[in-house]
Amino acid sequence: MADWIYKLQLKDLHDGYKGGSITIDKLGIEVSKRLRKMSLPEPYDFEAEDIASDFEDVQDVEDYDAALERLYDLADSKITTPDDQMQRKLMWVNTF
Repeated sequence: MADWIYKLQLKDLHDGYKGGSITIDKLGIEVSKRLRKMSLPEPYDFEAEDIASDFEDVQDVEDYDAALERLYDLADSKITTPDDQMQRKLMWVNTF
């Protein structure tokens, strides 16, 4: 188990895509907006901006999955944690 510093809610967007109310390119754009609003600290902010750009460029499911994989990798970044505390990680990404 980890102690997540940030939380990124994407469930509503994923539900909208699955339900047909938004397209895959619109999904990518909305994810990029939410990621940018998080204002992550250095050095994570540069990677997050690059990933947000990937989401903006989404044209199909493969593009989206690749950007989401990068986001998951960033989110799983371990944050320095004292030995007697639960491991801290950067971000929980809620997709379902």
